[in-house]
Amino acid sequence: MILFIKLIILIVLIHQTSFWVYFWQIKEYRFDRFFDSLKNKHDLSKVIKNQYDLTTWFRPKTTFRGTISLLISLITVLFLIFYLSLKISLLLLFLVPLIPSLYIIVSNPIFTFLKQRQIQKARQIMSEFKGTVIGITGSYGKSSTKELLSTILSSKFRVDKTQKNNNSEIGVAQTVLNLKTDSDIFVVEMGAYKIGEIQAICNIVKPKIGIITGLGDQHLSLFGSLQNIKTAKYELIKSLPKNGLGLIADKDFKLEDAKNIKTFPDHVQFDYQKHQFNVPLLGQDLIRNVIGAIKVAQYLGMTLEEIKKALSKINPNLFYPKLISLKNNIHIIDDSYNSSLESFLSAITYLKTWKNYQKVLVTPGIIELGENALKDHQIIGKNLSDIDSIIVTQPHYFKNLNKNNNASLITNPKKIITSLKELKKSKTVFLFKGRIPSIIINSITHE
Repeated sequence: MILFIKLIILIVLIHQTSFWVYFWQIKEYRFDRFFDSLKNKHDLSKVIKNQYDLTTWFRPKTTFRGTISLLISLITVLFLIFYLSLKISLLLLFLVPLIPSLYIIVSNPIFTFLKQRQIQKARQIMSEFKGTVIGITGSYGKSSTKELLSTILSSKFRVDKTQKNNNSEIGVAQTVLNLKTDSDIFVVEMGAYKIGEIQAICNIVKPKIGIITGLGDQHLSLFGSLQNIKTAKYELIKSLPKNGLGLIADKDFKLEDAKNIKTFPDHVQFDYQKHQFNVPLLGQDLIRNVIGAIKVAQYLGMTLEEIKKALSKINPNLFYPKLISLKNNIHIIDDSYNSSLESFLSAITYLKTWKNYQKVLVTPGIIELGENALKDHQIIGKNLSDIDSIIVTQPHYFKNLNKNNNASLITNPKKIITSLKELKKSKTVFLFKGRIPSIIINSITHE
């Protein structure tokens, strides 16, 4: 009987261990992000619940650090469960978060040393790089601008770029280690959570062109103030050489630069410098970033005709939001990559192009907004009157998002999926905004 009880405890402990290693991994093993996410009582309750929820298993990605952290933590748990009494084993259900956390703390100097070695190698490689480096940062719009610019420039130059959201100092360094030395252009997305981190990336890649895609209050809780966010992002502009080019959103490129804007469910159309552009992107707010990319391409010698042709052929699947069309006139807008107030409002405005459709929004809200969280969610809530059904997956700001009494709070993934299937009928468009688990989106995309 005791052995059976210990076996049940072991299963729970394995689940907990996997969850905590996963949690540390998504927080990039950063103590500031880890503890910031536990400050909010709603986030804390969610974390406590998830570690015991055996219906959902959280598995860290199979990186070297993630795998080592998980293996050592599991070995420790196995040792303790079989060598401790039943009563003390029960205590592990409450103490197990300390095991991976202690390992990550103890091993941190080793991984910091290994990280610095990679960064140093990357600096050496970049010191010999003959091409042009373009740095892109901002509170939002970094990835879309990177993909836009890379697509345009690839039609004329040999272009390399940072992959996915590898925009930290070590992420950029690891990209550099595999950089094609004969590339003409290297497009680098740069992310940060505090002052000095953009500068650190610039010290590796030495950009000649810099783009700030926009300033907002995303990650405000980590930066501490909007001024700190601005200071951090402007490190890119300050790092440019005297003969470099710096472009700042809403100053050097803006939506108003485009004329005769028309927004369609699957593309946008606008005029710029007497040329008409048709770009398969969703929502007019992305046009501003297109203008920024056009200006950089012109600076590098491309004509508007060349740029226009390249933009007409971009792969829309490289960008968020993504459009997925199903049979029976059902459409999904996947905007589940990180969120900001600006992108949230843009997505809501875009939904208006779907006339005579039932509109369904699924969202947890926005994370890491700090003191502006309540205000930003109140703004979002006021703009949701045209949405027919809203499913809020986290309780934090449900009251604000339910301003128009058209929202339901559903936190259980299985119940969310059930509700979505009930809403899945002809002439419906689903918008997934913010960090939504892929299993939920896949539940209606896979017929």
